[in-house]
Amino acid sequence: MEPQKPLQPFDDLGQKLEEACSNLNIVADNRKRKEYEAFIQHCQNQPQPYDFCRHILEGPQYSVVTKFFASNIIKKSIVQEWNVLDVSMKLNLSQYLFEFIASVVLGGNVPSSISSGAGSIQPPSILQQIINQLLQGYSIIQKRSWIDENNGGKQFREMTFTHIQQLLSQDSPQVQQMSQNLALQLLLNLITEFSLGGSSSEIGMNWEFHEKSRVMFQQDFLSNCFVLGCDILKRTLSIQDESIFCGVVTNEISELLKMSVNALQLIREVLCWDFSPFNEMSSLKTIISTKIYKNKYASSGGGSGSAFLEQGKISPSSKEWKERFSNTDILTLLIQFHQKFRQGLVITSSNQNALDAELFIRITHQVRLCLTQWCNISIDCFTDRNSKLNFFIGLLSSIFSLMNSALSNVTSLEFSLICGQEIYDCSQCIYRLFTNFKFSTFIEIYYHLNQAQFMEIIQHLTKATIRTIEISSKFNDQFILDSLTTLLECWSLICESLTSARHSPSGLYLDMKGSDLVRQCCFEIYKSYVDLKVPEQRPPSDIEDDEYENEESVVDEQLNAIGVLGRQLAEPSLQLLYHKFSTRFSLLQNLFGQNSQNRQLDGLWEDFEWIIEIGGYTVADHVEGEAPTLPLEIVDLTDGSSDNVFFNFINSIIKFSQFELLCLSKSPQMLSPRIAKILMWFFWRWAQSYLMPEISHHTESISKSIIHMYGEQSENGVKIVDYLLQKISHNLVHWSSEHETCLESIRLFMTMSRKKSIQKCLIRTNTFVEMVKNDYNTYHTLQKASNSIKGKLTQCITSCCASFIKKIQDKKDFEELHQVLKVILTPLRDQFNSILSRSDFTEVYQQPQIMEQLDYCFEKFLGIAKGSTNSDVAEIMLSFFESEKILINLIKLLNQYHLHEQFVTLILRVFKNCVKSFIPHITKNQCKSLFHTCLIMIQSFVQQNAKKSVNANSKRRNALDDLSEEEQYKDLLILLKTLTFMISKDFLDFSDFDSVGVFSAEVHVKNDENTQNTIVNYVFQGIHLMLPLITIELLDFTPLRKQYFKLIGFMMEMYPEKVALLPNQLFNHFINSLVFGIRHFELDIAQDSFDAIHSLSSHRAKYPLSFNQQDQSFVGMLIRESVNMLLYEVFDIELLHNISDTLYGLILWDQNSFRIAVEGVLMNEPNHSQDIAKGFQLLLEGITEYDLRAKNLRTFFENLEKIVSKLRCFTRRK
Repeated sequence: MEPQKPLQPFDDLGQKLEEACSNLNIVADNRKRKEYEAFIQHCQNQPQPYDFCRHILEGPQYSVVTKFFASNIIKKSIVQEWNVLDVSMKLNLSQYLFEFIASVVLGGNVPSSISSGAGSIQPPSILQQIINQLLQGYSIIQKRSWIDENNGGKQFREMTFTHIQQLLSQDSPQVQQMSQNLALQLLLNLITEFSLGGSSSEIGMNWEFHEKSRVMFQQDFLSNCFVLGCDILKRTLSIQDESIFCGVVTNEISELLKMSVNALQLIREVLCWDFSPFNEMSSLKTIISTKIYKNKYASSGGGSGSAFLEQGKISPSSKEWKERFSNTDILTLLIQFHQKFRQGLVITSSNQNALDAELFIRITHQVRLCLTQWCNISIDCFTDRNSKLNFFIGLLSSIFSLMNSALSNVTSLEFSLICGQEIYDCSQCIYRLFTNFKFSTFIEIYYHLNQAQFMEIIQHLTKATIRTIEISSKFNDQFILDSLTTLLECWSLICESLTSARHSPSGLYLDMKGSDLVRQCCFEIYKSYVDLKVPEQRPPSDIEDDEYENEESVVDEQLNAIGVLGRQLAEPSLQLLYHKFSTRFSLLQNLFGQNSQNRQLDGLWEDFEWIIEIGGYTVADHVEGEAPTLPLEIVDLTDGSSDNVFFNFINSIIKFSQFELLCLSKSPQMLSPRIAKILMWFFWRWAQSYLMPEISHHTESISKSIIHMYGEQSENGVKIVDYLLQKISHNLVHWSSEHETCLESIRLFMTMSRKKSIQKCLIRTNTFVEMVKNDYNTYHTLQKASNSIKGKLTQCITSCCASFIKKIQDKKDFEELHQVLKVILTPLRDQFNSILSRSDFTEVYQQPQIMEQLDYCFEKFLGIAKGSTNSDVAEIMLSFFESEKILINLIKLLNQYHLHEQFVTLILRVFKNCVKSFIPHITKNQCKSLFHTCLIMIQSFVQQNAKKSVNANSKRRNALDDLSEEEQYKDLLILLKTLTFMISKDFLDFSDFDSVGVFSAEVHVKNDENTQNTIVNYVFQGIHLMLPLITIELLDFTPLRKQYFKLIGFMMEMYPEKVALLPNQLFNHFINSLVFGIRHFELDIAQDSFDAIHSLSSHRAKYPLSFNQQDQSFVGMLIRESVNMLLYEVFDIELLHNISDTLYGLILWDQNSFRIAVEGVLMNEPNHSQDIAKGFQLLLEGITEYDLRAKNLRTFFENLEKIVSKLRCFTRRK
């Protein structure tokens, strides 16, 4: 860019831009703010604005905020206009950016408005942002140019090398340090740009371009980056003057310290580099099929992708890089660097006159980040086993050294904030080493190197874990808590590997001596954790309730790992718990009937709570969503006499629970709802695995002792089932006001009711008989319990009803079932009907007592629907709902209580769960009757909400409207889920697809016997009914949005023949929704929307007359949307394939609309119309027969991939 005298238009434009930038964030007038935003956008859209931006950057009259916008315009314009810039323009622009950045940072001829930052140690943050923007622009130019040999690629590479050499070879002592620091910043921007898609991906550069650029940078510059970073660390480490830690810091040393931070970042970027080789045969389609492409080449412009690569392994292919990364000398350098500045951090943190400790914290943190990434080194980097083991031991020992230093220095709350971060980073290093090198490396150390070394590592890890456990209770620091969780996860991996190594292909596993050491260390950690939570003398608690709740969010992960560790030596672990539990139980029994102090009881309750919870994680290994299993360690422990510590521990908890029942009548002041809750939780966790286990579900053998104690045929098992049901019943009565305790009790009941073996036992107990008899009266007997608890109780009872069905000579006998259901349903029906049949119901329906009774009935109906999981029970319950007109009456109540959000939501949930539970078990004709009722319900809901909308529009908006909108979103979500469950019945329906649609322009529910109503018709009509309520504002709620697009996308993909027959209003709504989803929402919704459109065009290609009843203008609109997105919008590169398939199908549908769309683009870009026209001509090149065969789709995509980046250079966002 040759110097030019600023033209007068530049001054006028610059003044307007200055006004817009200065006032954008302070102006109160919204209209004025939009005008400023529009003007800034106008400046960004100016063709080749580089001279204007130079005028802004160099003009002393402009503020740094305006200069920031100018730097951003330069960067974006480089991306947008690349193909219209000639080589000389690119070279001049690159040279100018370098010279301007150097002048600002190093001082010299700098505009007065930013001269205050020139050469300063800490430039203003806005100035640094300007420099960063310009450095990014410079890096974009280099990346776009290096591989283009026909357009000066060699010149640009030489230019980059020359610029870096200039910065590194400065002789002037005044600027030498700053110059070298700038070189580091420039290399950091280059490595970031070349390692990712970076800003270049915004113009749709393909995978091949990114990979070639990456490989070229790796060959020419990467090693220099690594060597430079290490050299600067060595230079810093050579400083002998310890005064830098005592406040006497010169500018030269300060700049060197900042260089050290940048050098460490540069080393880390090299460690995060993707060394995978470039494969010429790879295609974008192959890469796009994986999530890696999105993460790796997503538009970032700032290095966000490093976080993704950082998780990957360091896996170079060249011998040089393998040797470099496996060199322990560099690791030693990093450790020494950390120790030096860690020592300085201790000094500066206590010296108020010292240099800000923040700089030392950054330096040590960057070192640990480098070490963390180094732990990902590939095993292929080592030439032999010994070099691998020595590297592993050396690195792990160094990390232990750093961690022990941090653990030993956590002596005060202030310093714990620094040490917490250090401990966390070190724990991450250890975890990465363990997951990367695997447990097999430990076994190799044990057998092939030195057993003592193996034992030392295990003992170091044990001491670090125990120390972390100790300090976690003293300092409420999230870093320390997360560190403990990470270390415990490492031990979980070791324990898992200890079991699986015996079956590994290598045949290597620890012998008895090594295994015993690991298990003993596991027990020491387990004991340390238990002693921490259950001390012999509990100090007074000063933890507030909110702090306890915060701790509960992380304690689950820790307890899962602690349970795994405890099972390694199950007998002493359970013996420890049993001893602590027994001593405290004895103390509690001694206090029975006495006037004991609350503080003493509170300490006992907390001890019991921790013992029971740790015990639950120790004896059972529950994984959410997976079938419960019996831990092998417990099976081995019980594989003998039933008189062992496991059974003693379980029996002691049962006795403790029985003692709690005794306290109910004789010493209620000794009760605790939290203990009742934790007992129910323990029995729930334990019962899933041990209580009447279904042997056919277990692949592993079950010990005879467990079967004898808790099996279906065991007397003790039956007694326990009866007792637990009694306990549940007592809890629901006596703790009815404690919602959490009731929920845990119901969860245990649900678990028991789902096991057939327990079901059969449950229904024969006196307690269950009493529950059934009293179920009608729970409105009064469980007065303090919420109605939702009462409904869940009915759900449990209904789930057990299937066991009342008897089989007599291969025939089912329903007599006993009908008797039980009569006891349950008749009182509920009578209570419900008695409310509705009141002559004054329309007058008293809002009275609290009436609403409470109805709420009770709704919850019971919901429980019945959820509990009807058996086919026979489901049919009977559906018959009950229909014969008693329950659902019809619920619709009437929906209209009556349309202003009561809680009732509306509850009624909708009843319908949803009826559909979900009943349709798998009933015939299609029964389904149609149920679906017909659901459509009436949806129509009523829509009509009432339409009235509310009219009333709302006539009033001023208030604070409650936002809440109402959220409630409406929840209700719509329930309706959409109901429709989704409805369509699941038709998923395997092979009925006639040529049936005529049931729709008309007027929306109403049809009941025409001559109309062939398939299941899918009901769903389409349900969506049609909901159209007035699906607004753009409500789609901002993510759950509703995902459910909505999931439903309509599925319907259009699976039933395009039905979509073709939809009424115009519904069809157009579907199309507009898909377009809105493409433009405004996340990637998965955009992909599903494009795929849905493609399915329509595929159906049209097979059946050309199928969409004739629709207005065909929508095809042209979809073509324009696709073309506009390709040429004018910023979009995720992963969408390119979806856009390609969709656009090709639409072109085949209506080539004339595609021609009109292209002509519109040409008219919009008259200066480049010929180049754009040539690009579009290449789009269909190689396609001889216009059809949707896979070959043609692939050819079209390859053509589109080639031209899209070039076309985007000639188009601009308006």
